[in-house]
Amino acid sequence: MERLKRSAAVCSVLALVVLPMLVASAAMPLATASRVQTGLMIHAINPVGASTNWGGYAVTGATNSITLATASWKVPAVTCPSTGSTYSSYWLGMDGFTSTTVEQTGTDSDCISGTATYSAWYEFFPAVSVTIPTIHVTPGDIMVGVVAFSNGQFTLAIKDKTTGQVFTKTGTVSGALRDSAEFIVEAPEICSLISGCQLVALSNFGQVGFGQGNTGVSLTCGLVNGGVAGSITKIPAQVNYIAMVSQSGTTLKALPSAPTSGGTSFTVAWDSTGP
Repeated sequence: MERLKRSAAVCSVLALVVLPMLVASAAMPLATASRVQTGLMIHAINPVGASTNWGGYAVTGATNSITLATASWKVPAVTCPSTGSTYSSYWLGMDGFTSTTVEQTGTDSDCISGTATYSAWYEFFPAVSVTIPTIHVTPGDIMVGVVAFSNGQFTLAIKDKTTGQVFTKTGTVSGALRDSAEFIVEAPEICSLISGCQLVALSNFGQVGFGQGNTGVSLTCGLVNGGVAGSITKIPAQVNYIAMVSQSGTTLKALPSAPTSGGTSFTVAWDSTGP
């Protein structure tokens, strides 16, 4: 789908403060019809800052430069239609902005046949996303996520700070470039053996807040790029603003705010379902 300067000591603090909050657990694959969060889908008419599936921010650096990314967000409640299904994903990840892999973890606020459902998941795309059954997500919960790379492996970690439930997953991803970190609201794809993968309607989530100003969790949203740690606008890297639009490009689906002055927080507002 679509897609600051501090000392090395701060890098260590970033890892030591956030990562120890998260511990390992088990996960269960999705059923036959699987939700997939893919790489950035650029809107063909307006390729600068417009995507049909991503809304938020991507920070880009050199190949193999990004080793850590952190985020926090407040799970939004969705307003569901009386019939039909809509979907929305909120996540932190590496890669996918210019590359074909994404290493990510997040939550969903979906409407399944008119009923609101909430879940946590992880994904090593192009593999499909995997639901985390040990984290029970409720609207208003504060989530904290970490994606880290070390010794050839990615570690995905997510914590529901409201309930204390935590999960980690380690894995390798062939061809990962580690040249971008993302803080994203996404309209995911739903894939099945019968119909293949299709971009789905975006749930009406109202507004979702990322980062310290919205969650009270410090050191988010942030990353380590080339050994330098900081927030999304206070790091020597390219910051890419992404608005989500319909496939025709005529309708806005989700619009990010400007980041706060410290670069630690922003919101994304829902506008329409699309796709």
